[in-house]
Amino acid sequence: AKTGGSFADVLKKKEPAAPVNNGMSREYDPIEDVPEDQRELFNQALESLAKQFGIEGGMRKRMPMRKEERNEKEEVKNNILNNVLPLLIPRIPRGVAEDCSDAVGRDIFDMSVVYYIDNDFIKRTNLPADGTAVLSRKVISDLDMSEEELYEAAVKNLTKRVIIADGKDLVSGKFPVRILSLSIDNIEHGAAAILGNNILHGIAEVLKEDALIVAPVLDSMSLIFPASKVSAGDVEEANKNVLSNIDGNILTDEVYVYSKDDDCLVAPAYKL
Repeated sequence: AKTGGSFADVLKKKEPAAPVNNGMSREYDPIEDVPEDQRELFNQALESLAKQFGIEGGMRKRMPMRKEERNEKEEVKNNILNNVLPLLIPRIPRGVAEDCSDAVGRDIFDMSVVYYIDNDFIKRTNLPADGTAVLSRKVISDLDMSEEELYEAAVKNLTKRVIIADGKDLVSGKFPVRILSLSIDNIEHGAAAILGNNILHGIAEVLKEDALIVAPVLDSMSLIFPASKVSAGDVEEANKNVLSNIDGNILTDEVYVYSKDDDCLVAPAYKL
């Protein structure tokens, strides 16, 4: 006969005692005693030991990321994607390139593209940065980001800030054709403006040219010439004039051809 189920009711209502964190409980995880900023190194050390002793699956399961950590990681990632810009540097490290040995990037002809955080964002948020805040491979790896993701975001951000100006004042003496100067709104590292979405295509359309001569002579800007109206000698002379009249970091002494039909920089101009 039933007794009213009182004993069963007591069992249902009774809450299990909290596990004692004494290192012996199955609920205890020793990684919890490791400072959060050192847990990744701790995990890597354990995995290295596991490989050394042939233990499959690692010494322990990797501790899942907490919700707060995931949210913080996403916030950092979004801040980077919204404020990253491309920077053109010489392929052979010199000047600013010496600070980019561990930078994530890609090569374009005799130059490289690396990525930096907009200086205005650095100032607004009081982030610690000494000079240009170039993104390293380690930072990108820790955030599970790819170089392609960075490139697309950087070019998108750059395109909103491109400035096209008359470049006649940059070249001394008379020059046979109109020269355009391509940069970005804060001038610094403006040569990367040639990477902007549809920028060169739009210039070619306005000038009614099938091709453009592109000369990223300084890291602050690129010069654009109508290809049908200049010779290689004209462009070489213009580059010399710019270099003699303007102080700045020399990016490259090469000139390139932009093809409107192909919508790309196709080759160094001197090789055509």
